[in-house]
Amino acid sequence: MNSKSSFDPTPRLISSPIQILFFPFSLDEEFCDCGNVYSNTCLFQKYCKNCSSEYIKKITNFNAYLDIYDGNGKHLHAQNITLENSHFKQIVTKDTFDIRNKYLNYCKLCCNERSAINCSVCYLIFFTWIEFTSTSSVLHLPWWDTHNQCIVCDSELEFKSNCQKWCSNCFIIYTGCRYCLTTNIIFGITEKSQCMKCKRLSLIDINMSSDVKKIKEYFLKLNTHNFNQIANYVNNIDENSNLLEIYSFIKKPNYFPLSVLCSHIANLAGNNENSLNLTIPIMFIPFRSDEYQCYCCKKIYSETPFFKQQYCKDCLQWYIKYAISNIDSIKTAIGNLDAYACTTNTVCNTKHKQRNSDFCIQEWCENCSEISYFKRIIINQQLDFENIGQIFEKNCSVYSIVSFTWMEFTSTSPVLHLPWWDTHNQCIVCDSRLEFKSDCQKWCSNCFIIYTGCRYCLTTNIIFGNAEKSQCMKCKRLSWIDINMPLDMKNIEYFLKFSTYNFNQIANFVNNIDKNSNLLEIYSFIKKLRYLNFKIYSQIIVNLENNGDYLTIPFIFIPFKNDEDQCYCCENIYSETPVLKQKYCKHCLYWCINYATNNLNIKFVIDNLDVCIRTTNTNCEPINLDLCIRGWCEYCSEILYFKQMVIKQPFGFDILNYFYEETCRLCKKLMYKQNVQETFKLCSNCYSISFEFIESTLAKNHIPILHLQWWDADNKCIMCNLELKLKTDYQKWCSNCIIIYTGCRYCLTTNIIFGITEKSQCMKCKRLSWIDINMPLDMKNIEYFLKFNTHNFNQIANFVNNIDTTSNLLEIYSFIKKLSYLNFKIYSQIIANLENNGVHSTIPNMFIPFKNEEDRCYCCENTYSETLFKQKYCKYCLYWYINYATCSLSIKCAIDNLDVCIRTTNTNCDKHEPKNLDFCIQEWCENCSEILYFKQIVTNQQFDFSNMNYFYKESCRLCKKSIYEQNVQETFKLCFNCYSISFEFIESTLVKNHIPILHLQWWDAYDRCIMCNLKLKLKTDYQKWCSNCIIIYTGCRYCLTTNIIFGIIEKTQCMKCKRLSWIDINMPLDMKNIEYFLKFNTHNFNQIANFVNNIDKTSNLLEIYSFIKKLSYLNFKIYSQIIANLENNGVHSTIPNMFIPFKNEEDRCYCCENTYSETLFKQKYCKYCLYWYINYATCSLSIKCAIDNLDVCIRTTSTNCDKHEPKNLDFCIQEWCENCSEILYFKQIVTNQQFDFSNDLDHFYEETCRLCKKLMYKQNVQDDFFEFKLCFNCYPISFEFIESTLVKNHIPILHLQWWDAYDRCIMCNLKLKLKTDYQKWCSNCIIIYTGCRYCLTTNIIFGIIEKTQCMKCKRLSWIDINMPLDMKNIEYFLKFNTHNFNQIANFVNNIDKTSNLLEIYSFIKKLSYLNFKIYSQIIANLENNGVHSTIPNMFIPFKNEADRCYCCENTYSETLFKQKYCKYCLYWYINYATCSLNIKCVIDNLDICIRTTNTNCDKHEPKNLDFCIQEWCENCSEILYFKQIVTNQQFDFSNMNYFYKENCRLCKKSIYKQNVQETFKLCFNCYSISFEFIESTLVKNRILILYLPWWDAYDKCIICHQPLESKSNCQKYCSNCPMVYTGCRFCLTTNIIFGYINQSQCKRCKRIERIASIDTIDFSTVSDVSGNYNIDEFLNFTKFNVVYDYVNNINKNSNPLNIYKNNFASKLKIEWIPYYRITNLKEIAEGGYGKIYKASINGSIVAIKEFLNSQDPSKYFLNEIKSLYKCYDNKFEYIIKCHGITKNLMTNKFMFIMKYANGGDLHNYLQENFTKITWKKKMHILWRISDGRPEITDDTPEDFINLIKKCWNPDPRKRPSAKKICESFDLWANMEKDVNQFNQAEEIRLELIQSKLLGPESIGKSHSKAIYTSRPLSSFISKSSSTNASMISFKQEYVTKEYEFDINDIQRPSRDFIIENSNSQQVIYTSKPLSKLISEINPSGKRNIEDETQANGVDSKHVKISDEINPESQE
Repeated sequence: MNSKSSFDPTPRLISSPIQILFFPFSLDEEFCDCGNVYSNTCLFQKYCKNCSSEYIKKITNFNAYLDIYDGNGKHLHAQNITLENSHFKQIVTKDTFDIRNKYLNYCKLCCNERSAINCSVCYLIFFTWIEFTSTSSVLHLPWWDTHNQCIVCDSELEFKSNCQKWCSNCFIIYTGCRYCLTTNIIFGITEKSQCMKCKRLSLIDINMSSDVKKIKEYFLKLNTHNFNQIANYVNNIDENSNLLEIYSFIKKPNYFPLSVLCSHIANLAGNNENSLNLTIPIMFIPFRSDEYQCYCCKKIYSETPFFKQQYCKDCLQWYIKYAISNIDSIKTAIGNLDAYACTTNTVCNTKHKQRNSDFCIQEWCENCSEISYFKRIIINQQLDFENIGQIFEKNCSVYSIVSFTWMEFTSTSPVLHLPWWDTHNQCIVCDSRLEFKSDCQKWCSNCFIIYTGCRYCLTTNIIFGNAEKSQCMKCKRLSWIDINMPLDMKNIEYFLKFSTYNFNQIANFVNNIDKNSNLLEIYSFIKKLRYLNFKIYSQIIVNLENNGDYLTIPFIFIPFKNDEDQCYCCENIYSETPVLKQKYCKHCLYWCINYATNNLNIKFVIDNLDVCIRTTNTNCEPINLDLCIRGWCEYCSEILYFKQMVIKQPFGFDILNYFYEETCRLCKKLMYKQNVQETFKLCSNCYSISFEFIESTLAKNHIPILHLQWWDADNKCIMCNLELKLKTDYQKWCSNCIIIYTGCRYCLTTNIIFGITEKSQCMKCKRLSWIDINMPLDMKNIEYFLKFNTHNFNQIANFVNNIDTTSNLLEIYSFIKKLSYLNFKIYSQIIANLENNGVHSTIPNMFIPFKNEEDRCYCCENTYSETLFKQKYCKYCLYWYINYATCSLSIKCAIDNLDVCIRTTNTNCDKHEPKNLDFCIQEWCENCSEILYFKQIVTNQQFDFSNMNYFYKESCRLCKKSIYEQNVQETFKLCFNCYSISFEFIESTLVKNHIPILHLQWWDAYDRCIMCNLKLKLKTDYQKWCSNCIIIYTGCRYCLTTNIIFGIIEKTQCMKCKRLSWIDINMPLDMKNIEYFLKFNTHNFNQIANFVNNIDKTSNLLEIYSFIKKLSYLNFKIYSQIIANLENNGVHSTIPNMFIPFKNEEDRCYCCENTYSETLFKQKYCKYCLYWYINYATCSLSIKCAIDNLDVCIRTTSTNCDKHEPKNLDFCIQEWCENCSEILYFKQIVTNQQFDFSNDLDHFYEETCRLCKKLMYKQNVQDDFFEFKLCFNCYPISFEFIESTLVKNHIPILHLQWWDAYDRCIMCNLKLKLKTDYQKWCSNCIIIYTGCRYCLTTNIIFGIIEKTQCMKCKRLSWIDINMPLDMKNIEYFLKFNTHNFNQIANFVNNIDKTSNLLEIYSFIKKLSYLNFKIYSQIIANLENNGVHSTIPNMFIPFKNEADRCYCCENTYSETLFKQKYCKYCLYWYINYATCSLNIKCVIDNLDICIRTTNTNCDKHEPKNLDFCIQEWCENCSEILYFKQIVTNQQFDFSNMNYFYKENCRLCKKSIYKQNVQETFKLCFNCYSISFEFIESTLVKNRILILYLPWWDAYDKCIICHQPLESKSNCQKYCSNCPMVYTGCRFCLTTNIIFGYINQSQCKRCKRIERIASIDTIDFSTVSDVSGNYNIDEFLNFTKFNVVYDYVNNINKNSNPLNIYKNNFASKLKIEWIPYYRITNLKEIAEGGYGKIYKASINGSIVAIKEFLNSQDPSKYFLNEIKSLYKCYDNKFEYIIKCHGITKNLMTNKFMFIMKYANGGDLHNYLQENFTKITWKKKMHILWRISDGRPEITDDTPEDFINLIKKCWNPDPRKRPSAKKICESFDLWANMEKDVNQFNQAEEIRLELIQSKLLGPESIGKSHSKAIYTSRPLSSFISKSSSTNASMISFKQEYVTKEYEFDINDIQRPSRDFIIENSNSQQVIYTSKPLSKLISEINPSGKRNIEDETQANGVDSKHVKISDEINPESQE
């Protein structure tokens, strides 16, 4: 190697003068710095085309700086450089390693061919240490490394710049020089890097932590051995080396990542490590036993066979390697390991000598060692030594020491020191899952216990509490605690104080440990302790109070809501008392009792408990049945019930007599004589109740509080019985009643607060507790709320004051429930409308709904009750209302405004004196009163008084005035005086108009609109509205009146009480529109005003409803449709015609949504909108209607209609009568239905036009057919071209003077799409239809424009159709249809007065219009050749099985030979081929046979039976067949002689004399087949393309006959082969591609077609089928070869179509067979070099031959494949055929799949059939066998003996040739020579068989040393090596090297040689490589084999050892 200063990595290249910026530093990058997308070279190297071009322009000779090759190994020049097909040798990617290209192995720099791509002479690698920073090592690579993954660990690299990247795991930095394209790989940390070629320095821009920089020296020390290995490897590189192997070499060493070292060094605090010495911690074991991945190397953990202890084998091996290495200053803690290692193989002879099963860890062997278990690792699994036997050992007393101390350096936290590595996942105390903070720290947040481990000593510290750091007791190392706990340190002191007793017990246990102790019992001991976890402690400390030196603990074991399931403190499940189901926590109770009975200075108020306890086991230390809480026993005690705890469950002592007590347990005073019948009581002395009012800072009122001397754990509110909400463990509240419940856990008392306050005080211990309930309430409201309930509070106070010693205190609950308490929900509804009138407040009526369909009261949510007339009301709210109406509070109720009929259901009610059936509401009785009906409430239900005479009254209940004489027959009425109606117009701030309001003096609870009867929308409890009519309904709950507002205002006023209420309805309406809307309905408002003004005393006020319903009110929905098109013409506005649809198939009016009516001719119209329209047309408003534009025929259905005077049958629309008029038909509306006036409609015929009065035609009934016409003057048609801003072309428009309501397109008859009520379009033809609703005209637009104008009124309308079309395409589209537009224009210009205008429809339908769907298919392939554009053939499918044309979707037609084509597209195609447009069609390329079906066709002159396609006639022409289209169907010309032709239609040359018998042929000149091989960018192999000069519409693959899958209209593929078929629609040719490429080129027209992506194909698997490049090449060769052979044998006399008859699949001799297809694999034989299996493939039995060491097959393996391929013909009948190749997925070994010989091998065959095989058959067999060594027997013919001996001649030149041997076998087999000697031999054979000297028995006794299967020759070689060298000699001319042999080179001499053994008769058939044997026997390499005989005169036996075929694959 060169010295560092003179080293040049690329000596034959020079540095670039400018930076080379067009290569990325990562293959993942997609965009260059310039913003362009990177391109790929042919070998997938990325580069930027833009930057590379700029670079080449700036330099003079890029070959001096860049080493670039093209695909053929040629130099590149600046003038012809094409980088796409080139390769940069200086760029190394992940694909570089897989490149096999002989051109790339040639080095242009030194002009030599190398064994690898990068020349090891011109590219030099250097390894050194950086001098200017530290001892960091650097690997200098002479290329640009673009890898994305680390060279060591394969982790993703992080990119810092375009020339720097790094691995944060290994701390390896990669820097590149863009002047020289070199790379430095820096192992470690440095500030800068220097290129070894140009010596430029670059600064490293990677920020690393200070900790990392501190330990970089340690890091380099740890990897010194690895760096030395790399340096040694680099020094040994020579000119034959493959430089890229440096990557695979570096991956092999055990590299120590710096990230792992950082994680350990970071935790070392002030330890004795220094810069000279470093101890490596033990990193290969986890700190938690459920880990599955090593945190260090990320590999999966292994498990010990015993105890399932986890460890990382890879890290362990690395650790041992460093423990036994001689690296200075690096120590390991391997001596601290107490591991039992065992060997899995006691005879392992590769790494060490034989040793015992148990050995030292330092003797670890990578191949045979295994960890049985670690003694010092404790996991969840129990250490069970049963069945382990000899490996059991007791704990060593040296290190097995447990200690317990208190930390001195932080606090008094106790620490348990364990001398082992604790990997438990659960806490040692509570079994909760531990949280892991690092690889050596974990903790329990429940118990506040921290676990830290020392990875140097494998010890564990368990810290009970908090600490900053932990110290190992063995090595004294300190580690920082990395657990952030949000805790108050003072709390920790208390917490530890609580657990002092536990710590003392642990200390005592540890002190008593001796040598006989089991140290692991420490775990079970600690679990038994009653440890106070931090969760429980946190709950206690919240209420903990410091009383001097003592702390008092509250009662934490009972819930404040008895429905809780889990203890809020410890989260254990609550227990229940057996009697009253009172819940409590046993765990917390026991803990409390423990602390109450010990001597700590923590007090517990246990004496405050009034509890009944019993024992469940009287034999557990005898005690009383009822015992004190201090006598609690954990094993036998049970809580029977708590007296202090009150829940909903009643106290029942039915079966518990022995627990009754006469005296109180607390004060010992007498309560009562207790018996079963008496109710349970509480002692009035100990459980007193008090009630008081306290001041509150939140409200002005005094707040009432009820103090209970017990713990109220009930779940429901004391007032409303609703579920309470729990806020804390001692606070709950009812949001319905605003009642707060607070409990004191020290005294077990409860305060019930009626209202809001900030804090509450216990009456017993005087402790204060803050109220933690946030209520979003107005404090002023609370004052009113309390004021409402004052009476209730006074009653509670009175009840409490009357309690005495005989009272049952628990009756307070039932008393309070009886009160009529006003809850806050009802109050909130009231207070919303509450009005302060001086001192008094008035409460509105809240108990009735504003929509009678409501089910629940909006106030209290109770279900509504119903009156007899289904009027709904809330009984609960009504009763509350009456109570407050009759009380003496200063709050008034509007009860006097109620006009209600009440009756009693019980005249004998004992709650009051008897009263009348009908009485005042103030006399309401809750028990017997019932509402019969409300007069003031109007609903959907009618008042019906039949059978209810006794409720009728003549006078009004309110004013006492007479109404009427009421009886059953008379209609119900309201009093005129009390229920007056008024109507007025008021000003509005929202609109300019005055708003009409109807004031009703009753409560309108109707659910539907007064106008349109639609459902109303409820906005509030007194507002509802109709969005259809814009009518708002507001009610006054004080007066029960209703205002109906026709429009929009901000507020409304009650006409009775003058209260104002704001309108709370947000309408997204334009205020200006409302003004017009009101203007339209002015007539209706005037009619209402008139009706109201005419009301008198005799009127029935409720008739206002039926009157308003009769009005023709314009609702807002109709108005919105109108106003959208409304146009202001000065003073007047014109209303468009809205009552007819633009598509006659519509069912409902788009305006009002009513169902359309129909005329006699099925024209649809809306009667409702029409009627409204006529009304406004005839009124005197300043709003015009376009009614004069209507040309309509109307008739009357009744001539006697009493609404008007008699009129004619046909009359003016202005005379319309709603009752008797009917639309007969509209002349202006054209639909699908034809006008038919036959039979009954003669009287409607008109000779003159209704509009202009001019004569149209003489109309009469006598005509057989009457043709309906439109007036030429009134309905003119025009056609014009207008400019468009969207496209360059002028757009054609057809103007129709009628309303076109047709549903289908005028061109293609497809359904139109409706966009608006006056726009529709056809997406198929791009035709837009727009209508003018003012003039009822239609514009038909052929194309796209922004707006259109009515030809009559000149109004403009915008086109609202978004079409996703390319505007340029539209221009071409219009160009294609120019001829059609010209024809339409010509037709319109020729219209005269006699024309029928409606014939325009039938004319346009006849045109051959090119729709856009067909055009889109065309335009996709349209090619612009200068001025002309060429249209491809679109009318034939690429798969003949298709049913519909992919272009126009019409059904395909068929020729006589079942060839499919589209008649519609063909006809269009021919039209354009024959027109004069500058658009060309490739019609001349068609080779087609056409015939006429009618020789007398009147469309043209008579023509021949077979004629040109340009002469096509739509009426009589028919396609007979296409010559160019090949399908599944065969051409059959039988009985079709007149269509045969001798000459080709295209080239006119003779084909054949065609007759019925002869096969159909294609012209060889016009239909010649060719092929070629091309390179593919998708796969590595070269691709074969077969060019077919016809259109292949076949549905199946040409090779495998599997169905093809379509990708597009000209592409299909076979996923089985895999192959792609592409067709050229311009030439009708087909390319069959044997593989996958990006694009395909037509052989004829040279057009390029891109191949559509095939998602189901993985190109990597296509190019890499077997995983071996050579085998893939061979498999491709076999496939290509069958096609190649066929095409080469085609001649002029051949029929090109015979290619389909050729069965290519059967000629595929050897193919790749996937391994998954193999089933029932069973081994049947094994030799020295492989195995034989029997298996099944698709049900067939096959033999499978697997070769040893065939993972990377050599050329001998490939030569054998080729040999089998050549022997595949049938003439080699006795050679087993090879069907294919596969690879064992488990072993990665290659296999041959061969024909299965069910008779076994030849040896077995001869034995079993010896007697049946004649000499003739033997000759036939031998004739087919080219090699064999049988023993000569006595029955052998003389000629055959002579031939054998000649073949055994030691001199190969004297042996007979193979040809000579075959000729001899041929003569003998046919008995053409020496017949007699064979007959004699046959006689001898039979005699020997008879005498049993010959036969299977004798043959079966083979020689003892004979071998018939291959086996290793090691034993033979060892024996032969001692043989005298003079016995064996070799001739130099017959020696060849192994790698020079090639089976294809038949000129080389044979390498067979003979080894003669003179001492024994030994036959060996083998194929083992003998290169090693030969070198040992004869070092000179010469061989001389002579013929010798044995001493006994018997012919010697010969041994043939052949290495012609791969020795490693022969048997």
